[in-house]
Amino acid sequence: MTLKYREWKPNYFFVLVDILMMALLGLNLMLIVFDAFFSAGFINRFFAQHIPGFYHFYDSLIHVNFLRIDIAFIIIFLTEFFISWSIAVYRKIYFKWFFYPFLHWYDLLGCIPLDAMRFVRIFRIYSIVYRLQKLGVINVSNTYLGKMVKKYYDIIMEEISDRVIVDILKGVQEEVTSDGEVIDTIVNQVLMPKRELITEWLTHNVQKTAMRYRSQYHEDLQEYVDELIHNAVEQNEEIAIIERVPVVGKVVVTTVQKAVSNIVFNVMDQLLQDLSGDQSKVIVREVIDDGLDALEHSEEDLLLQKVIADVLVKSLDIIKDHVKIQQWKLREEAARVYKEKIE
Repeated sequence: MTLKYREWKPNYFFVLVDILMMALLGLNLMLIVFDAFFSAGFINRFFAQHIPGFYHFYDSLIHVNFLRIDIAFIIIFLTEFFISWSIAVYRKIYFKWFFYPFLHWYDLLGCIPLDAMRFVRIFRIYSIVYRLQKLGVINVSNTYLGKMVKKYYDIIMEEISDRVIVDILKGVQEEVTSDGEVIDTIVNQVLMPKRELITEWLTHNVQKTAMRYRSQYHEDLQEYVDELIHNAVEQNEEIAIIERVPVVGKVVVTTVQKAVSNIVFNVMDQLLQDLSGDQSKVIVREVIDDGLDALEHSEEDLLLQKVIADVLVKSLDIIKDHVKIQQWKLREEAARVYKEKIE
């Protein structure tokens, strides 16, 4: 029966019923396929010319009455469906009594006597095989047919899920670009509660960077400052006048240049030292507070809001491109390459 065995202790009577239903479904589907081929002109003529006995038997007894025979199968399938539904309601397998037909939609659609709907019955076979596999009655996972079914089932599910995800991401992009409320929500519900963690993380990185630059580039920084001051002194007209003063001119200029260079270097070195200490946390906190406050008031910083929206949209584009990659093709290609290497 089409019950969820995992919800209750399995009864092997129902297992036998499932096996019987699977056999009837297989017979019914084979009859549908064969009758479709029999209706084709060249196959019909082939049977009439080469197997006339079988042709007259099938044409007069089965093909002419195909719809009645199919309806007989449908009556059996519907009877089993309603019995299973009643048992499911009695055992309270589902939260509501009407959940069963929605979850077993393929059972009902397959019972519609139309060509396009008859092949939906194959899903019913799949569900029965799946249940029997879960119960350990059969094991088709290592068979060729089982592997093929799983392979194409995974491909179909991946394609469907990828398209659903891409559509969802497109909707998110439209929300981000059309309405500033999304940015406000991200700021208020995501960034603001993590303000302290963001501050700690940025402070740690600022301290680490300042400490590294102060220890590794100490001499380079001093040379850089000396060169800047030297170039500035050479281009300054007042300094040039002082330099032309006899005897003391060059000494004064050199002393001034060295003094200014030392002052600037000491200031920058002290700044790096402060940044590598606890002072940096105060600076980082003020920067973050000002930035988040600006984000909270869109009329004050529309440009920043646009930048954030653009970043989000482009990030979602990257995610969509990644989702669109057909992973099953990559797996098949990897398996093919591996097989070639073995051979």
